[in-house]
Amino acid sequence: MPVIPPDMRPFFSAECEDYLALLTEGFLALEADPGQEERVDRMFRAAHNLKGAARVLGCVDLAQAAHALEDVLDEIRSGRMILGATQFDSLSKAMDGFRQLLQATLANQETAHCAAELEARVHACLITQREKAPGTLPPRPSAEEGSVPRPAAVPLDSPNPPREVLKVPVASLDALVSQVGVLLVAHQRLQGHAKEAASLRDLLEEADRRKVQDPDAALRLAQRLAQALAEEAARSERSVEALETAVLQTRMVPLATVFEPVAKWVRDLASATGKSVRLVTAGSELELDKRLAEGLRDPLLHLVRNAVDHGIEKPDVRRQARKADQGLLRLSAVRERNGLLLEVEDDGGGLDYAAIRKAAELRGLPDSVLETPEELKQLLFRPGFSTRATPTEFSGRGVGLDVVATRVTELKGDLQLFSEQGAGTRVRLWVPQSLTRTRVLQILASGVLLGLPLGSIRACLRVTSGLLQTLEGRPVLLFGGKPILMTALSTLLGRSIPAQEPAFAVVLEAGGEQVALGVDELVDESEVLEKPLPRRLRDLKLFHGTTLLGDGRILLLVDPLHLANQARLVWQGALGALLETPREDRPRSLLLVDDSLTTRVQLRRILEAAGYLVQPAVDGLDAWSRLGTQVFDAVVSDVQMPGLDGCQLTMRIRSSPALARLPVVLVTTLASEEDRRRGLEAGANAYISKGSFDQEQLLASLRQLI
Repeated sequence: MPVIPPDMRPFFSAECEDYLALLTEGFLALEADPGQEERVDRMFRAAHNLKGAARVLGCVDLAQAAHALEDVLDEIRSGRMILGATQFDSLSKAMDGFRQLLQATLANQETAHCAAELEARVHACLITQREKAPGTLPPRPSAEEGSVPRPAAVPLDSPNPPREVLKVPVASLDALVSQVGVLLVAHQRLQGHAKEAASLRDLLEEADRRKVQDPDAALRLAQRLAQALAEEAARSERSVEALETAVLQTRMVPLATVFEPVAKWVRDLASATGKSVRLVTAGSELELDKRLAEGLRDPLLHLVRNAVDHGIEKPDVRRQARKADQGLLRLSAVRERNGLLLEVEDDGGGLDYAAIRKAAELRGLPDSVLETPEELKQLLFRPGFSTRATPTEFSGRGVGLDVVATRVTELKGDLQLFSEQGAGTRVRLWVPQSLTRTRVLQILASGVLLGLPLGSIRACLRVTSGLLQTLEGRPVLLFGGKPILMTALSTLLGRSIPAQEPAFAVVLEAGGEQVALGVDELVDESEVLEKPLPRRLRDLKLFHGTTLLGDGRILLLVDPLHLANQARLVWQGALGALLETPREDRPRSLLLVDDSLTTRVQLRRILEAAGYLVQPAVDGLDAWSRLGTQVFDAVVSDVQMPGLDGCQLTMRIRSSPALARLPVVLVTTLASEEDRRRGLEAGANAYISKGSFDQEQLLASLRQLI
């Protein structure tokens, strides 16, 4: 009997409930109006995805029952079967059986008998239609209808009652957020009008004083206008704040959804490494945006893995250091800077700077980057860098802090690492409370107005001769007692090299690396509502979004990670490839395409555990859009998807000169020779069936292809 991982149950349960709701509604609609081909196609995909999601998690009984339902729907959509009153009645009862089977599966109860009853009921529809033709389908078991097991109900006085979940369509949330943006712009305009009216009033008052006359009608009107606009601006500000709070609250989830799986990770890692670790958590009741919660899961796993595997010592080593046999790992969160500050702290041995220096020397890095502990710490954020000579199940592949830093930057947060020899390591991870609103610094470079997220800015300095030095013929900025590379932002924008030194320098930290950007002017600091880039600008990877200012101008929001990488590349052009990571050491990037949430989550977990960087796409069209703006080493795709299926996506890839050689692996429940041949004819490099899914087969295929 399969045991579904606790952190996968919410995804799997919600997804299956959606499929069953679509199927139930579909059969009711077909009974009223049988001629709905598009509806039957959607129902077939729902049964197909239900089967695939169940198989990926090893829920064989549920998958087989879904396969039987898929057979019925295939007969209907091909025109070989017309449902009558008897079949509709049987299928209606079957949908109740599916829900019972799902609940039993989620409760880890025995499901074989329940599944057999359900499969027989679904098959009965085909038998009735074909007038019980011999040898066509297996006979229905003789079990009584009431013998289908039902999962135990949760008592009302249970200390852990089920959490109520309100499903809100993403499109509705996006529309509300967009409306907030409109109101925000209106509010900014009103503020501008209020200032203009106040200026008009002041001018009229001055003119009146010169004439030594009482205020005339224009002055009184200006005063009323200024007062009215000021009051309107205040009202609109309160309305915008209230609406924004209500909208964002619908997306909030407790941090416990991120913290709860950590206990199992720590227990499993400690057991596998022969260590004893006690986990202490605080702040799990705090709430944050659901997208942030999902994005924090992987960075948190990497940090916990590092703390247990690299930080906390084994009991005999701890005894020699006069420590308790059991190591302590603290995971906490507090409110800070309009966001959340998470800390992962262990009482282990701290960073081994000697091991870091030795690993850097083996990689041929110059002595100039191996001098201070701070410089050695920065090496840990490099792709492919590891102090382990031999990879283990948990570490040594060079996929760790670089992934954490990258993900945190994608979440518009920042990361700091502190360590004391023999006393432990502490990682501070700050993220905003929401991804929709962010505070930015407006800067001007070569006439271009840009927005930099404040969470990535360490300092803003006026450039003076004492702060600038030259290293290897290139400018560096002295910051915190050490030189950091400096590049004019206009150069990164593709503008001409400025004739004179920039007036200001913005110290930016992203991906564990600091760079100084020369800018012409520090304009303003503001809170903005981020929107996606217009389609025509999506190829510009330097930017991740845009917003509309109150005066009608568009503010481009810069991606700090890409900006820092571009600055480093400018330096590498002058200094050579001293710090460049060899291609064979960098983690490979995969595009994972599947319209099933459960399958995406499970496959992503498998692939990331193997060291790959995974970018998910919800269907073929989403994948094709991402392939136009990002670079991947391979594509792993489902076949059955709405819009653009896996085979059609593969054919598009093969017909593109830029993507023709990109490896494609199809993973699907369609296992017939005809389906396999269709996939390979489309240009897929490998075709793997979910029915007999073996993750090693998938990983072996990827190792051969990239």
